[in-house]
Amino acid sequence: MKRTLLISLALTIFFSLPALAKIHCEVDNLQDTISYKAIKKVMYINSVSTIDFIKTIHPDETNDYHVLVKFTNMRKKILENPAEVIIDGSSYTIKKDKPNFYLEQPASMTVGYFKVTPEAIDAIKLLKNDMEFKFYIRGSEPKTLSFGDKENKEIQLITTLNYADFEKVDNGEISVEK
Repeated sequence: MKRTLLISLALTIFFSLPALAKIHCEVDNLQDTISYKAIKKVMYINSVSTIDFIKTIHPDETNDYHVLVKFTNMRKKILENPAEVIIDGSSYTIKKDKPNFYLEQPASMTVGYFKVTPEAIDAIKLLKNDMEFKFYIRGSEPKTLSFGDKENKEIQLITTLNYADFEKVDNGEISVEK
């Protein structure tokens, strides 16, 4: 009886946490930058995929956009360059970039860091329906990850944020309407 209850509880928890989302803020005082992130974690039966959409902004309001993707249980797989972001049916190429921060790559994980082009950002700002990211892994089927409607709105909001918005976003004063 206890065993059945424990298994039921474990399955309930496992299947009730398919995704996590919220705008996250970070300050890098060494480089005087602020980062805004929308993070999506998707749990499958045998793996977890995480995709982060990141806007890094400098005090002079110049900014860069990147996508950080992590696939678990994909040991020794090569993540191809380039990848794609598909916005309302139109495809935009995103290419690998070198992060300016330490990025851990555990042996059991495939990790990629891609720069999002200004053309793709312009399309994201006008997003109407759906957006997905397609990553190519040598010897495997492409992996497609998408954010949900709330996360898509968070990403659109991130594209409008500036350096001075940090405290308001961090305190929850600026957020996607529920």
